[in-house]
Amino acid sequence: MRRFRNLGVTPSSGRRLPGIEGLRALAAVSILVVHTWAFAGPGGQPSLGPLRNHLADLAYGVTLFFTLSGFLLYRPFVGALLGARPNFGRYLRNRALQILPAYWAILLLCALVLRSAHVRGPGGELDNGALTDPGLLLRAGLFVQEYTPSTLQIGIGPAWSLAVEVVFYVTLPLLVLVAWTLTRRAGTQTGRIGAALTPAALLLIVGLAGRWTTGWSYPVSVDTSA
Repeated sequence: MRRFRNLGVTPSSGRRLPGIEGLRALAAVSILVVHTWAFAGPGGQPSLGPLRNHLADLAYGVTLFFTLSGFLLYRPFVGALLGARPNFGRYLRNRALQILPAYWAILLLCALVLRSAHVRGPGGELDNGALTDPGLLLRAGLFVQEYTPSTLQIGIGPAWSLAVEVVFYVTLPLLVLVAWTLTRRAGTQTGRIGAALTPAALLLIVGLAGRWTTGWSYPVSVDTSA
């Protein structure tokens, strides 16, 4: 497979878009504020009057981060869909180098040195302590701790978001191949644009189906007696 050099586009180029930086800052500040509010008080969340009803909404900064990641990672591939079949080696290598070395170092520091990692007690309760079990440490290191109740959120608690990111990193090449195949078969510019939008449409359908399935499987009862 040829690379994208003939088109001047590289999926892992890391080019910055000035218009995105403000959104990144907004997402980062939102997450910082909501976590500070949630965990700063020794007795729980401090009361801030009317603001208390709105601070929890700042958690949507995580959703904004996920959206920006999807856009920035897929955008170079869209620019190259009219060229050769994408080569994903450099893309996957860059994604691994971006998060794994620092994450593994922090995980080992928290789990073995500081002994402040999240661990599950005998009753399944979440506590802080040393994470020395090789199997559990491996699960946390490979971002698969979130898939079983007994290991949910072990290791570094906020790493649940990295586990979600990694799923997208692995899924994106498959989605790009779908778009690339459809682009090859499209005979018009409109058809090629539609092919490029196919991954986004698929993810939207999967997300809506997931929300519907969750709502159907775990209905929320509403108290109407008041």
